[in-house]
Amino acid sequence: MLFMIPLGEDLVTTFAECLNHACRLADSTGTLEAAIAVHTKHNVQASAIETVLGARATKQLLAGNTVISDVRFHLITERIKSKLVRGPLIAAYVSPRFLDILLDDKRASDLIFLPWTPKDETAFFVGHRPEILSPPPGWTPGVQSGGDDDNIAGPNEEESPDGHIGSIRRSLQPEERVLPLEHTIDPGFVNYRRIETIIGPEGCKAIDQAIRQLPEMPKWQRSIRVGHIYSDTMLTFCRTLGVPPLGQLIANRQGKLFCSTEQVGPCRGFDKSDQAVNRWKPPGRSGIRVEFHYSTRHVSSDTLRSELRSGSTLSIIGELHSASNHLVVFRPLVMGGPWLVSPDPKWKDVVMWWGHEFFENVIEDFDEFSRVRQFPKPGDSAAMKEVSEMAFKTCLAKIIGGEPPKDWGGETSDFFTAHLNLGGRRVSGAFLLKGRAKFSPMRLNTLGKNNDQIVRLACEPADVLFVQHCHEIAPPVRATLRAFAVQPSQPRRYCLIDGRDSLWLLQAYGLYEKALELSKRMSDKK
Repeated sequence: MLFMIPLGEDLVTTFAECLNHACRLADSTGTLEAAIAVHTKHNVQASAIETVLGARATKQLLAGNTVISDVRFHLITERIKSKLVRGPLIAAYVSPRFLDILLDDKRASDLIFLPWTPKDETAFFVGHRPEILSPPPGWTPGVQSGGDDDNIAGPNEEESPDGHIGSIRRSLQPEERVLPLEHTIDPGFVNYRRIETIIGPEGCKAIDQAIRQLPEMPKWQRSIRVGHIYSDTMLTFCRTLGVPPLGQLIANRQGKLFCSTEQVGPCRGFDKSDQAVNRWKPPGRSGIRVEFHYSTRHVSSDTLRSELRSGSTLSIIGELHSASNHLVVFRPLVMGGPWLVSPDPKWKDVVMWWGHEFFENVIEDFDEFSRVRQFPKPGDSAAMKEVSEMAFKTCLAKIIGGEPPKDWGGETSDFFTAHLNLGGRRVSGAFLLKGRAKFSPMRLNTLGKNNDQIVRLACEPADVLFVQHCHEIAPPVRATLRAFAVQPSQPRRYCLIDGRDSLWLLQAYGLYEKALELSKRMSDKK
């Protein structure tokens, strides 16, 4: 179960409440063990944590574990996994990226989140709906700490079948969602030799020139800068050649290189050998096993070491090494955290936390659909049961402009337009539309064998990829669409329009009755 203690002025009091609640949980389940997760050991010392634990218990915790009220507390950091077997976990002031890792830790029977900033508090609340411990009187997430009440999801907001609420819609403001950001990689692994072989003499000249322009600096700092130069050069190479994301390469069985942001499983024997292996964890089911084989001596970042040990979401540029009917092996060229960069100083220190959440837009972000803001969002999608796919396509064309194309077997999208506007920029969009043939949530098996409809959609030269359905859209579909749309070398936007959004759109533009009429007329012709 997930819990959160809201931000408070007294950090000692809030951490003490976290500790007490963890003790109660560990005692009630009979595990009598728990964990405290922080970024590094330094976050424990000279902090509210040390004040609550005391000097002796803090020293014991830093050595591995300590006992508080008969409960053994283990220390977890980005480098230390700890010997926790099963029990509640306190995530104390951790970054969103590390929090995602902790949320996936199967050893945690419960997680108690202690946020560091108002944005962390709001994002966790609206994204996970935790039980709130000791809320201040009249508390609303983000508001007491200077947030915006409009940023809080109400009871009728876009809840998916598993209870997860779209965090992008609620945790980012409209002006933030449309920012023109660059998606890059914070490299913690660089295979210099293979990169030079792949980019050839001309690419090496560009790298040499960039390195010569570096000023005098300590050796460790120069090494980091050189790693970034190689990584950025490979990203440019991938963008120029149109290197596909991993899922598209696997589906099409074409190409030798991929560039994408993917979920990788843990490497159990990371510290036991120079050669390490992590397995790809695709958003949906895959009929083939994909592994990443690499030498640990190329890993230069402690954070990446921790993520490879435990599994994480990483941006990877990889080269095909071998393939069979059951196993495909890639050699990574670059691995690291997904990183966002803004040319605007105003956003420079903010966007770095959005690395795995950005590039999703919602319908009200587009100028052509913005009228929906003037109308309440429908409470459910039941009314879409009577609207056919072709009727919705016809109405969509009326809103955007243009003629709805007829369906045919080789189509890569159901509708394409070059006449959308997002944040004052003109963009093109490709739509995958799913109607009422089966009025139930969209899952990956709704999209054809091997998810090939999203594969085909991703082949469109569009700035934005849309998936629309008359009912709910399951989280794996969202994850798959994102994996195909958002590449570090050339990120594209994506947007999911579920049944409620579809109905909202038709009603806002006065087209719902027309959609019903068209649906009945088309049904009568059959």
